[in-house]
Order: sequence, then structure tokens, then C-alpha cells
Amino acid sequence: MSYFMLTSNIRSILLFSTTLGILATACNPGGQADPNSGVVGTDPYVEPVNELIYNDHVYKKSIHTPMCYKTGFPLNPPVIALLSDESVTISFDDFDANVKDLYYSIIHCDADWNPSGMMEQEFLDGFFTYNVTNYKYSFNTYQNYLHYSLQIPNEKTKIRKSGNYLVKIFANNDQNQLVLTRRFMVYENGVNIQHQYKRPQDPEYRSSKQEIDLTINFGALNVPNPFSDLKVVIQQNNRWDNVVKNIKPMFVKDKELVFDLDEPNIFNGGNEFRFFDLKSLGYNSPNVARVIKDTIPYHILLLNDERRPYKKYMTSFDINGKFLVGNVLSNEPETESDYVWVHFYLPYDQPLDSGNIYLFGALSDWQTKDEFQMKYNYRSNRYEQTVFLKQAYYNYEYVFLSDKSKTVDETLVEGNHFETENNYTILVYFRDMRQNCDRLVGVQFINSNKG
Repeated sequence: MSYFMLTSNIRSILLFSTTLGILATACNPGGQADPNSGVVGTDPYVEPVNELIYNDHVYKKSIHTPMCYKTGFPLNPPVIALLSDESVTISFDDFDANVKDLYYSIIHCDADWNPSGMMEQEFLDGFFTYNVTNYKYSFNTYQNYLHYSLQIPNEKTKIRKSGNYLVKIFANNDQNQLVLTRRFMVYENGVNIQHQYKRPQDPEYRSSKQEIDLTINFGALNVPNPFSDLKVVIQQNNRWDNVVKNIKPMFVKDKELVFDLDEPNIFNGGNEFRFFDLKSLGYNSPNVARVIKDTIPYHILLLNDERRPYKKYMTSFDINGKFLVGNVLSNEPETESDYVWVHFYLPYDQPLDSGNIYLFGALSDWQTKDEFQMKYNYRSNRYEQTVFLKQAYYNYEYVFLSDKSKTVDETLVEGNHFETENNYTILVYFRDMRQNCDRLVGVQFINSNKG
């Protein structure tokens, strides 16, 4: 949905006593650690990190606001065409504002994000490892940081094959001193994808879930065994935690795979994302109760959030869980946007004893991280958390993670609706036995409101 068509629904203002409590504890909000903890006076890049995680992961506490997207389109997933002018941008802020000797390298992965085993010279041209040379100091901000950015491919490194890629950023030319990893994809046009977005037939799911049916024409490829050599992955809103994969077609006809299934290719509809706007700290934007400037950094008190599992669906415009860095007073928001403490509140009669509630979205890397876990306050009868965030327009939601599950549940707090607007990415991989790799031979982007 359009970023500029956002609605402004103001809810009730926080109690005066709550504000006094926040002011009293502003020096250490919500028991939060100093965002610079372990950074000032130390070198956070000396200690090696030996475990490489094939995921979007931050390895150093000083790294904030990581982003990875198609260059020029910060709301688009990091998916680009092979041998084109397109590139992926990876950026992040480092609170240890001393220039680092950072490098990058690229790993080719299979369809399941395991290393493919290919040698670098098989999928790259140019330098396999090179310096991250694009960085700028923050300007006119209370929180000092260095803003790094990298584009791939670039003049030094070109990509020769399609597929899944992991870019690894590390320090001091030592690949064990990991800083950041990000995933991106490079595709070629090897198949034709036709899709149908529809309401599930099962009465149990008709009002809450969304179904994606597919027909894949692979006539341009020599596919010995379509059932095993082609793999389909469907992604919702650029999330990896709830992807649909390993689905099997109903049948093959005339070099077409037909996926018209009742259950494997359905998603929870979820709800439209909540939002708040930090692009200006001079006034209370929608869903902001108060901006406290008595302390540095500033504190942003959001309005109490409302649980929505049984509420009727309401249309609202969102950016599907992502965020857009911005500062209304600057033309260079990447380096002139400050960081502030943002206070989240979710009223609940009593704490849940079977799991935890997390803030969730691109702001948390679509992961249930400790710093985004909501903590129950018995005095105010609500879940609370305080997060250090860069000025931006943010989407977010609340998810529940059971003690016995690794899968998050939006239903408990947000509810599920078939009508919810979501973006989907269809990825088709071909297991090329001759090249011994998974090629990404087709990509299609779908918006549920456009069918």
C-alpha cells in the first residue's frame, strides 16, 4: 500500500501517573541496557565469532538498523535479475563510531539456505573479498554512529549465477570476526508463473486465511524429473519464519506443474500492521502519546495498544511490517536521523504463563529477539518494552511464542482476516545436476488486494 496514504487514528492519552513514572526512570528505561553498552572504551571487533549463521543476523551489539533491499526501492525485497543493472543495497549503523576495516564476501546457497559447496570462481567474477568503503559519520545527532552501505553486484564483484546468496560482512580481513549477514536472491527467467489468489474452500479457513494456487510452465528448461527437480517457495511480506515450501504439485501436464491444493499453500491472513511515525520529534504524530525531551536521548511514549483477535476487520494502509528511515528536517536521513527510546504498551489482565509476547516486524529482523520481548508490569497490568530505534516510519505487530513451539502466532493478539492486504513472493528453484546447484529460475510478486 502507498506509504503516503497512511491514516491517523488517535487513541486515548496515557494516564498522567504513567508519564511521571517514565520520567522518573528515564535514565534507565524499562531496565534496558545502555545501547552503547560494551562499546565505549572497548573494541567490539576483537573477539572472534566462529559460528556463521545462514540467516539475517547481527553479530555485534554496536550494529543497529540493518537493511537489505533492492537498490532504490527500500520497501522491496532483496531480489534482483541476473546480469542486469539491478543491485541489492545492504546498510547498517555502527554505534562504535570509529572507522573499521570491514570486508565482505559472498556465499552461494541452495534452495534451503545451506551452502551449495560451489567454489567462488564458479559464481563470481572479480574480487571474492573486498573492502566496505562506503561510510559516513552521523551529523547533528545526539547518538553518534557510522553509517555503512554496500551494493552488490558492484564494480569489484559481479554475480554469474542465479540462486540464493548470503553476504557476510566481517572485520580486519578475518572471516571469524563476523559483523553482519544478510540474505538476497538473484533470479533468471527460466519458467512462466501463473497464480490465483483466492479464499480457501475449507470453511474453517475461509474468513482467516489466504490461498495461493500456481501453475508453472517450465517449457524453456530441460527438467528430467519435474516433481523433484523443481522446488517452490512462497514468502509473505519478505518473512522467512513462515514460508511455505516443499509443496508438491497435484499433477504435471504438457510441461506444466499445477499447484491447486487445499492446505499446504495457505497463509494466515493476519491483520493490518500497527504503525508509529518518528520522522519528526517536534510534535506527537499518530499513535504517539508524548515526546519527552527532558533527557538525552529523547523518549517516545506510544499510546496503549489494543488487542484485536475478535475485532471486525478494518481497512488501513500499511507498508506490510517494514520501516522507512526518515527525518523531515533533513535531506540525508541515513546520517542525520537520531535514535530515541520508544516505549510500547499492551494492556493485559494478567501475564501469559505458557509463552511470551514479542514486538515483531522488520524492526526486529522478523525474529523473536530478547530486546523485543514484552515484559509484564503488574502495577499497570500491561506488557511493556522500551526499544532504541532510529527515526523512521515503522510498522509492527505483536506475536506470541509458546514455550513449546518455534513458530510465532499472530492470532492471539492481532487476529486473522482473509481481507488483510499482504505481499507474496513466489520463488521457483531448479536443481541443475549438471552445475550441481539450485538455480532460481522464476520469481513473481503478488499483492493480495490485486489478485
